[in-house]
Amino acid sequence: MLLGGDEFRRTQRGNNNAWCQDNEVSWFDWTDLERHREIYRFTCGMIAFRLAHPVLSEERFYTDAEIEWRGRAGGLPNWFDPKERAFACAIRESDRSRFS
Repeated sequence: MLLGGDEFRRTQRGNNNAWCQDNEVSWFDWTDLERHREIYRFTCGMIAFRLAHPVLSEERFYTDAEIEWRGRAGGLPNWFDPKERAFACAIRESDRSRFS
């Protein structure tokens, strides 16, 4: 999830509830966009990727037939190993996509 300004590393200096402050804590510093162009470019790419793959915007849970989980070694991840810190999934697109 992204909040406004996250796409160029905007900060509220640790204040997670700055909605009522009309000062530099809640203002956008647009020079950050130029300074952090690489994260902005990455965010634009992620948005474009999600738009290009409607299966990522499904408003329902995937079925077992639609999702396949992988651990670092390529097989199923060991869900019970606290040292297992990486996993991935492959989502198969179906005909039930809401954008089809």
